[in-house]
Amino acid sequence: MDEERSAVDAGGIGDAFATKIMTKRPDQPTPRDFVRRSQSKEWTANDMTALSRETVSDHAVAGVDLIQPLIALSKSTRQLVSLKLAETGVMAGQDQLLDALDLREQRSICTVANTLSVRPSTVSKMLDILERRGWCQREADDVDLRRTFVRLTAEGERIRQNVRRIWQEVNGDLMRQLPPDAVPAMSAALRQVEDLLVSRLARLR
Repeated sequence: MDEERSAVDAGGIGDAFATKIMTKRPDQPTPRDFVRRSQSKEWTANDMTALSRETVSDHAVAGVDLIQPLIALSKSTRQLVSLKLAETGVMAGQDQLLDALDLREQRSICTVANTLSVRPSTVSKMLDILERRGWCQREADDVDLRRTFVRLTAEGERIRQNVRRIWQEVNGDLMRQLPPDAVPAMSAALRQVEDLLVSRLARLR
């Protein structure tokens, strides 16, 4: 079970924040510009595109460690959320799996695996546990019996709503401790780091 939890947790590592140091050409905005313009709502799609095309210099890479803060923040975030989830009976990693499922729409195992950035075999093993708890049910494809779909049960939907409530509570608590004017830039950087990590994982798998 630990292997499956770790695999799903890896898909959520983008929840950690890291500061990105970039080189700059005269006509391109910097991360500092991003903060200023996001505050004044002047930031445009062209600005974001230009920023995403910036490259990190070798000197900057040598002087900045992103990995240790990312790992530490990811572990701390997961531990905090897990403590909050204890009241629902949901274990680490199961919250993300529940969030990737739906009550009304059946989803294939591969689709869920891609959403979580894990292998289909990992999803299947974790679904065994959720199914035994009555939180989801598997359904065979009417056309191709080799394909399997999954959807939440009514009880699974109730648990998922509890999970999302806890996520919102933790998110709100964290945001209240941060400077309001820094949140937009931090959120954008988090999403960018998450996208980069998901892309790297996809190549390796």
